[in-house]
Amino acid sequence: MPPSSLFVRLTVATLILAVGLALWASRQAAVNRARQALTDELAERAALDERVAIARRAIDSARGEVAEQRSRRGAQMAAASRLRKELANATPESQWAEPPSDWPRWESASPYVWLRKGMLTKLPLARFNNDGGLSEEAAKVLDLTPTQVSSLNASLQQILATFRASQFARIEKENGPPDSPSGDRTLTVKVPALPQDGAGFEQQFETALRNELGAERAEILIKANTNWLESQFDQGNASASTWSLTLHTNGLATLDTSDGRGGSGSNSGSQGSIQKSIPPYLIPSFGDLLQSSAYGTSQDPAQ
Repeated sequence: MPPSSLFVRLTVATLILAVGLALWASRQAAVNRARQALTDELAERAALDERVAIARRAIDSARGEVAEQRSRRGAQMAAASRLRKELANATPESQWAEPPSDWPRWESASPYVWLRKGMLTKLPLARFNNDGGLSEEAAKVLDLTPTQVSSLNASLQQILATFRASQFARIEKENGPPDSPSGDRTLTVKVPALPQDGAGFEQQFETALRNELGAERAEILIKANTNWLESQFDQGNASASTWSLTLHTNGLATLDTSDGRGGSGSNSGSQGSIQKSIPPYLIPSFGDLLQSSAYGTSQDPAQ
């Protein structure tokens, strides 16, 4: 075989071998990449499975805790129910210590009814006594302690007493005709209207309420007692108020009144009962008449 032909064949064989090696290397690289990708994917899958397993264990643990909490809550509710029953047996009124879920609502079995605070201004409670002190009923509704009531009443009574003293110092007395055919005796006391002075004392009265009770409870009382406050401190009085007491020879008495706002009234009865209708701070004004009466010697025929 000529040398040139052999060279050509070797060259061709070498090229074929080189091409084959190149193709094999390329395919091997692709296989390696595929294997690496599969390995990475399997690793990610394993990591995901681990996270799923951790999440499932956490869920199982949470379910267990929830079940345990429900069990404890059930036991607590059962214990609370038993306690309420025992308390209700010991103190029946305790079962009404909490408001109903929706109110106001009338509970036939309950001795109480729950109301909104604003309703207190519309209830006909005896909120103040004649001397200006807070009534026992109002103190209970407003949840005041005995110490609070004592401190508040001392201030309120002093304010009203001071204003009434200023009125008392200016009253006018007028005796009835001495020659009454029936022998009846009459004394009329005129209490001057002092709206300007009264306004200042009323302000002091309301300030004392706010200082002791706080704004909310004080405003409830003030709003509920607007007419009472105005009448006590001469707000709106156009003229003097009059108290005319007549003692009859039969042992009875008549009291005619005018409030200075156009209102008037008349009341008759035993001298003892009629005296109770006169404000205590005005009783001294009728002292001479009362002391000279049968009542003054404790001989009231109605007693």
